[in-house]
Amino acid sequence: MGLIEDARKVAAEFEYSSGEVNKGVKEFIRQMDEGLQETGKSMSQIPTYVTAVPNGTEKGIYLAVDLGGTNFRVCSIKLNGDTTFSLTQSKVAIPRELMVAKASGELFSFLAKQIESFLKLHHNDHFEEYHQKRKAGEDLTDEHFFKLGFTFSFPVHQIGINKGHLIRWTKGFDIADAIGKDVCALLQAEIDALHLPVKVAALVNDTVGTLMARSYTSPGKTGTLLGAIFGTGTNGAYVEKLDKVTKLKTMEEGGDFDGTTGNMIINTEWGSFDNELSVLPNTPYDNGLDKESNNPGIQMFEKR
Repeated sequence: MGLIEDARKVAAEFEYSSGEVNKGVKEFIRQMDEGLQETGKSMSQIPTYVTAVPNGTEKGIYLAVDLGGTNFRVCSIKLNGDTTFSLTQSKVAIPRELMVAKASGELFSFLAKQIESFLKLHHNDHFEEYHQKRKAGEDLTDEHFFKLGFTFSFPVHQIGINKGHLIRWTKGFDIADAIGKDVCALLQAEIDALHLPVKVAALVNDTVGTLMARSYTSPGKTGTLLGAIFGTGTNGAYVEKLDKVTKLKTMEEGGDFDGTTGNMIINTEWGSFDNELSVLPNTPYDNGLDKESNNPGIQMFEKR
């Protein structure tokens, strides 16, 4: 009987009433609106500088890489223009020592080498042709380079379609000298060091990538409004009306974007919802996990 009572006491610590859920929803919406108006809030509500979603008619071959957790993926995607695509990909685990490296170059050099290996294996003809032209001193145009989308699933201050400064690491990564730096530039520098025919064309959060991929394959009459991730961490991106993103007018840094669509894809960074714990439930287990994490006091929603 004592064991059953103890179990009930533990279970009671996780109770969250419907009233508390409703209160949490209201606060979630309030923090979303707050993040659209000002920078530095719990929910960052980051403008992605992507102002439209695909409609399924796009064509071409593109590269994509995904650094979002303990694995690194390299992909090439052929869009057929009819909502269908073909995908080739590879995956490699990120060595633990690189997740906490002393210098960011160690991690980004590793990533560039994975891209090189992928190109040699799956696009060797293009790879060899590029190097022959380069050695011969021939002029190289955009058509000789793969455009690469960099899915980087950590909080960044994005200031352009392919520019973003790292705000903080999450998910067990902790490389101090990368904070505040442009992660696209860090990757491009290592790509250039290997003389690869690749240009980082877009910085995309994994939630944005999810939203865009679904939009391409299922355009429909209503369109896709939300992309969400529930994995190592959790986050979401959605289509917001441009006139509601009022902080764009006061941001010191900001890239160009197409304002004619009237929309902006927003990366919510909802993993940091209610860092103040005003509405989220809290238990000794949550406190213990937070204390042992590499970022105590933030990503509080994600840690529950």
